[in-house]
Amino acid sequence: MKKWKIAALGLAAAVLMTGCGATVNGLTLPASLEIAAGESQAMELGYVFSSQELDDAAQQKAIEAADITWTVSGDVVSIGADGTLEAKESGKATVTAKTKDGKEASCEVTVLPLIEEISLPESIELEVGGKESEALEVTKEPENGVGDITWQSSDEAVATVDENGTVTAVGKGECEVTASVNGAEAKTKVTVGVAATGITLAQDSGILTVGYGTQLKVYTVPEEAAAAQAEELSYKSSDEAIAVVDENGNVTAKAAGSTTITVTYRDELTAEYSLTVQKPVVKQPTQTSSNKGSQTTGTSSAAGSSQTGGTVSGGQASTGGAAAPAPSPAPAPTPTPPAPAPAPTPTPTPPAPEPAPGGGHISDSPNVVLDPNIPQDEEILG
Repeated sequence: MKKWKIAALGLAAAVLMTGCGATVNGLTLPASLEIAAGESQAMELGYVFSSQELDDAAQQKAIEAADITWTVSGDVVSIGADGTLEAKESGKATVTAKTKDGKEASCEVTVLPLIEEISLPESIELEVGGKESEALEVTKEPENGVGDITWQSSDEAVATVDENGTVTAVGKGECEVTASVNGAEAKTKVTVGVAATGITLAQDSGILTVGYGTQLKVYTVPEEAAAAQAEELSYKSSDEAIAVVDENGNVTAKAAGSTTITVTYRDELTAEYSLTVQKPVVKQPTQTSSNKGSQTTGTSSAAGSSQTGGTVSGGQASTGGAAAPAPSPAPAPTPTPPAPAPAPTPTPTPPAPEPAPGGGHISDSPNVVLDPNIPQDEEILG
């Protein structure tokens, strides 16, 4: 028991002697430091002690004994006795810490201006299942300005944005992403679509005649995917001697045969069009005759004249040689007078009626009597 007490007392004495003799033999500071105007920050001052076996109390006692002071060159910053730096305006300054016995360290401080204005891309396009995210590039004014930028999406069901300005597609639609800093803000319009998983053509095969052409129509799959842009499509014919295709999908048939037109979208999605090219059909000319127009005949006759081996057109005939003289007109015949009209057939006279008693005649009409003393063609009405 006595031996333990003696050892403990000896150790305490050694620590006490070490603490009493400890000093600060050197100082350290960062070589450089950046701070935003209007901000404050404690300087990271380091100490080199005369002994490495000091407890916290002994170290603090040595620091206090060193009696450290701070100085600043320039007016852009100020520093307190405890080493707290206050940035006033943009610029540079040198901060120095020094012990009473002349040990010192210095740091070059750059005070950065605050961001006054920012701008973002006017718009971006994203696709669910395709290009789903993009980091927005912020343009600051001034360029070396500092400040904490905050981000916000107007519709997180369409797109979200993280603290670094990376926008991620969520669903089809449109929204706005806003960046804010030091009272300034900027917006980006975000359009989210659906990525195409394939492409198809209006027709996958066709037949053309040499010299003719067609234009291929390309559609994206699924239906809600954005339409393919011309600059995102490329075309290629497997045999350009049969048919060629330009950058707009216009196909021109060159020669009879078969070829395949391959359409590629965004360098990864493809569709094929099978084309058969046939020779043009040549129709044989047919001969027609017309009495009103022209006709070719072995023998033609007009107005009493005859021509052989010529073509009659508009009443005149032509031959392979010189034209024949026009024939003399025939004399007009003497007109025959019309025959006289036949005489009308006379109406037969009806027979005389039998004499009636009393010397009269009986008429065809009842109650009428004819007097025999009067001519029979005269009627006397009773």
